[in-house]
Amino acid sequence: MEKELREELLRLNDLLADVEAKGRALHHRAQKLRDEGELLRARAVVNVLEARDDRGRPRYSNEYATRAAAMVTLHENPRYREIESEREALWQETESVRAETDRLAVRRKILMVEAGIIDPLDLDESP
Repeated sequence: MEKELREELLRLNDLLADVEAKGRALHHRAQKLRDEGELLRARAVVNVLEARDDRGRPRYSNEYATRAAAMVTLHENPRYREIESEREALWQETESVRAETDRLAVRRKILMVEAGIIDPLDLDESP
């Protein structure tokens, strides 16, 4: 294998490793946001379930009303709205990283075929 091709493969491997690391970091951040959002959701439900009228009776009379009140409470929470916005931005960034990973993996396979490292007939459909 010629030197330039080998160097390009090594560079691509390093770049792919960096992009994959970024993807793992994004996934970790998304998990933390999901957990925080679920905690806020649980607190909203508990608050609604504990809500009482002036006679001490449950403020919400049925499951539907309880769920609706919890949903409204949750969406009025600025931190919850912020979390949802951050999660959407992370999802978009994750999709971009996934596309970049796929692009680099395909490029690496092409170079490996050119270098004779792998047989083009043995390639599967995935990057």
